[in-house]
Amino acid sequence: VDHDVVEAKNIARQHFCAGDIGLSKAAVLAKRYGTREVQMRAIRLKLESKSLTALHDSAKYIFIAAVDTKETRRCIRNILTYRLGPGCSWAWIDIGNDSRAGQVLLSTNGWAAKIHGVISGLASIHGHEAMPQVFNGPEDPAPSCGVSTEPQTLAANNLGAAVAINVLGALLFEVPLVAGGWLFSTLNSITPIVFESVTQVSLYHNIY
Repeated sequence: VDHDVVEAKNIARQHFCAGDIGLSKAAVLAKRYGTREVQMRAIRLKLESKSLTALHDSAKYIFIAAVDTKETRRCIRNILTYRLGPGCSWAWIDIGNDSRAGQVLLSTNGWAAKIHGVISGLASIHGHEAMPQVFNGPEDPAPSCGVSTEPQTLAANNLGAAVAINVLGALLFEVPLVAGGWLFSTLNSITPIVFESVTQVSLYHNIY
């Protein structure tokens, strides 16, 4: 789901080439990575609750978001909270970064929450509670994928994607996860946000 088109500034840090400039980002990626086994549909709209018209309460969903704004994250949260019924199972993998560092946050409900095997008895787990600043406060003056006074390093997007694909693999193969998020830095390392208890999910620990 993306209403944006490919610009020249996207080529160095995203999976686009010069021939894609001016085309729909969603359409290009759906065509490039879709296969007979994994069919993809591009929705060329700005993400709003009404953008997703085929969600069913009985289904399982994995939402992977790589967005620039707090407004869009709030929209996703509202879709998961109010649009989907309590019987719906979902996982939200949320990737965000600035010039050199960022975070991958994982919130889950139903089936996906049970994969957090070290915590039993929870219907939902919200890794986003560890970083409320991704929702609240004014928007950053320069979105992560835009042009800023401190250009984004080439490795920042790739490192965030690497963390996210590991989380996706764990969900698909039902490997228990012990963290609600991961902080990453191209200059340092990857640090899990570890669940210490059922009621306390926002403690940060350095684990190497």
